[in-house]
Amino acid sequence: MARRFDRLLEHVEQAPFYGLLILLVMLPLVYQGGEYWWLPLANGLLVLLYAVWGLTAWWRGGEAVHWRWHAGMLLFVLPLALGLVQSLPLPDGVVARLSPVGWSWWENLNRLGLGAAPARLSLAPDYTLRTCELLLLCLLTFVLLLHQARRRSGLRLVAAAVALSAFANAAFAFWEFWRQDQGGGMLAMTVFTGTFLNRNHFGFMMMLGVLSAMGLLAAIGAASRKQSDDSPPLWQLLIIPTTFMLFGMQTAQVLSLSRGAFMATVAAAMCFGLVWLVRGTRVAAGRQKILALAIVLGGA
Repeated sequence: MARRFDRLLEHVEQAPFYGLLILLVMLPLVYQGGEYWWLPLANGLLVLLYAVWGLTAWWRGGEAVHWRWHAGMLLFVLPLALGLVQSLPLPDGVVARLSPVGWSWWENLNRLGLGAAPARLSLAPDYTLRTCELLLLCLLTFVLLLHQARRRSGLRLVAAAVALSAFANAAFAFWEFWRQDQGGGMLAMTVFTGTFLNRNHFGFMMMLGVLSAMGLLAAIGAASRKQSDDSPPLWQLLIIPTTFMLFGMQTAQVLSLSRGAFMATVAAAMCFGLVWLVRGTRVAAGRQKILALAIVLGGA
């Protein structure tokens, strides 16, 4: 009985990681700009994963949790703190000195006599709070990944989940494009947005998918070179599907007409390719891989 309970507990300990993978795949597919319902739902599900993680750690006496600090947390903590300061009511003198334009706006609002409106640094406190909620979601996701995806296999699964979600979004955009063709001649040209309301958001999602697919291909290649036997691992079977997904996501990003997302993808791909080329100089096929990557991106 004790052994069965220990096995069950081991499976429950893995629930936060696999639950997070499901969220990484599904949440971007139901976004639709729904900040009012999507953010509370996403944060609620993420808090539920943290509760499962905490309960399993508490049952094992805290052995399953080893808190780690990473400098990448500052990418979310600093904007979150700045957004909270901007959304909080501050003394009039502080707002007038830090933001003269904002202070004049709040002063004119109070002159209308609609009620007391405490001055803030932000002109749209509700939107600033929603942005802070999104940053909190990113921070919680980053911390959970930092503690749950420490192994290489876990990182591959995370990259595969992000690439799969982005490709599903691109496939939905292609389907919408062909569905809107009423005359059968592709005359109704539209901008690709996928499940997003903003083409720039869609382009950024495609950038995440492209970079995740590139990293997954690099990880699969590195793992295959370290194999001592001749039998290919399961991950090698994903090389061709991942390459196809990479081509589809890059094409969808171009058709989104998001210049910023495309240039960011090109810059990130060049940096990734440079690191790959430097590290691949020890391998005879390193330059061929860079050439293949350039052909895929250029063809898309």
